[in-house]
Amino acid sequence: MALRVGVLLNRQILQKAVRGMRTFERLEYYVQAASELGVELVLFDTSGVNLNKGIVTGYVPAKDGGFKRRTLELPAVVHKRALYWGAVGRRAVMALQRRVYLFNPEIRWDKYAIDQLLSQEARLRPYMPGAEPLEPGSYAWFQKEMDAGREVFVKPRRGSLGLGIIRIVPQADGRCRLESRTRRRSVSLGEAWRYLNRKCKDHYLQAGIALCEDDGHRVDLRVVAQRDGEGRWQVPGMAAKRAKGKRFLTNVARGASVHVPRELLGRIFGERRALEILDECAHLGLLVAQTLAARYPRFADLGLDIGVDKGGKPYLIEVNRRDLRITLGLSGQRDVHKLVYKNPIAYARYVIAQGA
Repeated sequence: MALRVGVLLNRQILQKAVRGMRTFERLEYYVQAASELGVELVLFDTSGVNLNKGIVTGYVPAKDGGFKRRTLELPAVVHKRALYWGAVGRRAVMALQRRVYLFNPEIRWDKYAIDQLLSQEARLRPYMPGAEPLEPGSYAWFQKEMDAGREVFVKPRRGSLGLGIIRIVPQADGRCRLESRTRRRSVSLGEAWRYLNRKCKDHYLQAGIALCEDDGHRVDLRVVAQRDGEGRWQVPGMAAKRAKGKRFLTNVARGASVHVPRELLGRIFGERRALEILDECAHLGLLVAQTLAARYPRFADLGLDIGVDKGGKPYLIEVNRRDLRITLGLSGQRDVHKLVYKNPIAYARYVIAQGA
């Protein structure tokens, strides 16, 4: 019996990618990994699944290097790379994950709830910046942060790519500056609080980190945590993100550049200290992954944003349930970039061998 592994993608991404159009997914890396590991690969979206018949119509590698459309028996193990915002897509995936071993399953993803879950782990608390829900009762916490001269970030509980984030910077005389991607203005603390409670529904508050800087540019790290071919968590690689100009967001989608972390942190802290910081970031990444996996056992592939303050201490900014992987690619670390595609296929092979 063939060792068949499925990769579930959003339909638009899949259709573009199999036609050779540019997307954030590198299908050739999946193909290479499957070939090296001796597994049969099928790429599909939810529209190709027929649970009644136990089959899936998707794309398999062709001998000419492209892809051909085929209908196959459902794979026993599926690596979910798709995200679903609508009820129809979520229901389809939840039906699928009741039938097969699907890792990175569909769950209700609330970044504040994830923050609170992780904060329950005593070993993680020193790495958590501090967060509160955006609600009237949190004003005392907000005022305390402002009085202490610390920034506060207002972040969507669901979302990505830095969209919808507001930075609040304390100023003199009980005022603060509200900054979004497109606007900044100075207001009193009371005005800021009323505005946030009126306009920012489904957001939460996170204490700011005095991020280290490279020539005045804010820097943070994307740290990838994955299960490997033996089912163990590992950190295969990291990438450093350097904000564009004076922007406070370090997202690549917001213009940040991407670098090899050892080199960039080495410029800031010196090579020896940089290596110590990166080791601690890897330890933090593993601890976060293991803590989340204790609650969600089928998590296997996560992207973490970790900030390093000016003193070299790491802090967990947030967890991404689908690492787009483009940061590692843009950093020029090609072997690491390939490895983050290979690890999930190797893990799927391991799950099959365990009798999934």
